[in-house]
Amino acid sequence: MYSTVEIMDMGLACLVEKLGIVNAERFIAMIKRESFDYTTWQREYFD
Repeated sequence: MYSTVEIMDMGLACLVEKLGIVNAERFIAMIKRESFDYTTWQREYFD
């Protein structure tokens, strides 16, 4: 089982790898700014 810090580090590394640092930061800002329910988004996205 991973610690919270390890999960955050791995998640950020994935975002940076796929999006680059600027877009990774934009993605995080969008999620923090908006009312975002990941579970709902995931169900809608993968249906």
